[in-house]
Amino acid sequence: PELRPNTDIYNLVFQSWSNQKAYKRRQNNRQPVAGARAEALLSRMEGLYDRGLKRCKPNSESYCNVLTAYLNQFPVSMRSVSNADRIYRKMLTRHETVGLDGVMSSSNRNTLDKIIMAYSKLYRNADAALSADNLFREVVERFRNDTSLVIDKPDCFTYGHVLKCWNRARAPNSPTKTLEIFQLMEDLFASGKTDVVADSYCLRQLIDTLAYSEKGIYGELAKELLERTISLQGDSPDPKVLGHAFWCAIRCYSNQKEPAGANLIFDQMLLLSAEQEQSI
Repeated sequence: PELRPNTDIYNLVFQSWSNQKAYKRRQNNRQPVAGARAEALLSRMEGLYDRGLKRCKPNSESYCNVLTAYLNQFPVSMRSVSNADRIYRKMLTRHETVGLDGVMSSSNRNTLDKIIMAYSKLYRNADAALSADNLFREVVERFRNDTSLVIDKPDCFTYGHVLKCWNRARAPNSPTKTLEIFQLMEDLFASGKTDVVADSYCLRQLIDTLAYSEKGIYGELAKELLERTISLQGDSPDPKVLGHAFWCAIRCYSNQKEPAGANLIFDQMLLLSAEQEQSI
């Protein structure tokens, strides 16, 4: 290796800061040191490159390690996740303006998922859900316009965790927001822009959000989501997945004060249960 620092050397230092999670937990040291120090070094690296030092060009690995240092801070906080979000957006902008090397390398795939999953760990936090939603929509919009501007492509896991953010927020507008995201996924698939379709996890987050809504208007929609969940389960259904879906659908009809609808779902549940017992 050269004596003078270059991109690889900087990235090794960033990586060391991104691996501080286990150490900080063992030492019971919750000071948010790793992310801030890694970001300060990244800013220095950017400055060197912008002044013409080409061997110190930050790449996608540089940014991903720095934002991971923020995500690994313990405990998870809105501040640390927001900082990771900010570094991710900076990476997207940097890629759009000067270009980044290694945008599809294995080291930075699913970075978007990591940030949104971190937001989903902040319970009862509508601000966290809104931040995750905004980041997700920005990436989707970039993907719609030019796939080369996207560091990692939104997948079913991404959609599922944005839905989970709104589900856990338990905000008054959570049902509306989850339905918007679900419809966006359906529209992009129908237009051929993506091959991502809702899986059982996405449907679980959506129907669960509807079940906890105080608005008694989601009975029929919950029934449709239940039917879709049953269809996805196929010949080897997961009892926990189906049991939860049935519970949510019944609760939606209960909130709607429609006992006939709740009884219909209950009868369907009994019938399906009997069929499964006979097949054993």
